[in-house]
Amino acid sequence: MDTVSECKNELSILGTSHGTDKVVHGFTTYYDKIFTPIRNDKFNFLEIGVFFGASIRMWHEYFPNAMIRGADTFEGLQGNGNVFENPSRYYDEWNIYRPDRIELTKLDQSSKTHLREFVDFCKSRNIKFKVIIDDGSHLMYDQQITFFYLWELLEDGGYFIMEDIHTSEQGGYDVNLKKTNTTKGIFMGMKYNHSPFRSIYIDNNEVCDTITKQVSEIDLYYSTADSQTMLIRKK
Repeated sequence: MDTVSECKNELSILGTSHGTDKVVHGFTTYYDKIFTPIRNDKFNFLEIGVFFGASIRMWHEYFPNAMIRGADTFEGLQGNGNVFENPSRYYDEWNIYRPDRIELTKLDQSSKTHLREFVDFCKSRNIKFKVIIDDGSHLMYDQQITFFYLWELLEDGGYFIMEDIHTSEQGGYDVNLKKTNTTKGIFMGMKYNHSPFRSIYIDNNEVCDTITKQVSEIDLYYSTADSQTMLIRKK
């Protein structure tokens, strides 16, 4: 898909109202085009990386029949090392009011154990997601193990989205000197060179090969050098 200029679509209007930076990055314009056909469907939606809940509230309003789940450590430490104050504010508010169709989960996406436990929790309750968005730490390690573990929770035909994929090309994150571990590089290799999904952080090539066969589309949305998001669709 080509870069789409920002316009007054419904999701951008809601995003502006709720204060998410997805509007500034141009992501809401891109998402609105993808999600309009499923907007009124009943399904499970997961976003990793909650911050103060702006995008969770946006999704909750945009998808009136979906169950919206947010996952975060709620500890305030970002992938680039920055720390923000009062990180549990939204979680504490949610825990008091428990709004309908919003669930929050404490999850450390840098922990394979936590990810496996979350997968087991969802599988035990027959929970699958039509949309999974990783807007968490943006670290290469976290992005790749999160994708590996959560892919099986994605419905057939579902969307797995990695936001701010431009961190593969930025300093301040865990890109090695030779840039052989970048998340963007892995998926662009799959898209253009038909390479299988491989990560230096994952040693189960059998599962990686299964994942590779299940990918039907990889799309990179590029607004600016610092505004890139990537969509991986499941067959």
